[in-house]
Amino acid sequence: LTPDMHAEAYYISGVASIYLNLTAAAVDSFEKSLALTPQTAEARWMAFYIAEEYFNQGDFKRSYETFKKYFSLFDAHNQRFARYKIAWCFINMNVSSSAEETFSKLITETTREDDVSKDSMKDLAFLVVRTRNDDQILELAARLFSQHREKQLDFLRWVNTDLEAQGLTHNQSKVRAYLMQHETDPVRRIQLQLGVLNGVRKDYASTAYKDALLKIKTTVDLEHISPTSKEFSIIRGTLDSETQRVIRSYTETYSGKVKSPENLTQQQLASSLQELFTFYIQYYPQSDKLPTVYSLWLEVCEHQSDWKCVYKTASQVIADTTLPKQLKDSAATRSEEHTSELQSRQY
Repeated sequence: LTPDMHAEAYYISGVASIYLNLTAAAVDSFEKSLALTPQTAEARWMAFYIAEEYFNQGDFKRSYETFKKYFSLFDAHNQRFARYKIAWCFINMNVSSSAEETFSKLITETTREDDVSKDSMKDLAFLVVRTRNDDQILELAARLFSQHREKQLDFLRWVNTDLEAQGLTHNQSKVRAYLMQHETDPVRRIQLQLGVLNGVRKDYASTAYKDALLKIKTTVDLEHISPTSKEFSIIRGTLDSETQRVIRSYTETYSGKVKSPENLTQQQLASSLQELFTFYIQYYPQSDKLPTVYSLWLEVCEHQSDWKCVYKTASQVIADTTLPKQLKDSAATRSEEHTSELQSRQY
């Protein structure tokens, strides 16, 4: 038999081994086929299979060596993908600088974005979060994307996302500060502010926690983002849950269930709760939590002997046709009971 015929036989044997789930045998057959002749129509596919299997087995050195050895067999698309896999071989071999260089070239060498450049962008962010500080990351972003401002921002967005996922962001994060300064999209700015809010989350009443939420309210108001807008729909769920957390931290501190190290007075807590209730009702008028929010608001007003607040809140409840009858009846009763107190203070 000629070498080409032997190579074909090994190829067929390798394919059969794949169907029998005999991966090691398939790799062995393909390597023997390629050793005889790397110029067959199937050579490119076999080489990629071998390199991928070594990678999947955690043998990153042999995977890297296989990709490099047969690199010239691949077409342009598969060469880019092979380099992407080589970058991950570098990461797993703890050669971070080579991985960073490879990802950087895959991102910047083409003006047309493809799946490889997109994944390289995310993975470069993943890498630098673990190997560089904020200043170094910003310097790298400026250098890599000096001619591509949007790519620079996109890269830093991925960095910030990965920092948040790893719990590595902090209020003084320079990456987040840079994004806050340069983001023009209001929704993205609000998402960054939500990251800040998450970073200062407390189980007790915290001025910084409340202020971080109210900064988001300020942005929403300044950008004229209504509760029914497309922009608000993107942040609605996250903002809803975060607002409820802030309200819970303040109500539980107000009731004495938890203690706050800030030593806020009952009047300060009540004033903050009224701000929070107003915000929630304004932006979540259809929420199933509204009856609870209104009930809490009425209780706080009564506890503070703020009869004007009782009357005003009760009037809102009575006017809202979507609220349950029991709550509306309770609000009406409270309003009537405290009308005399309100009137006596006016004279």
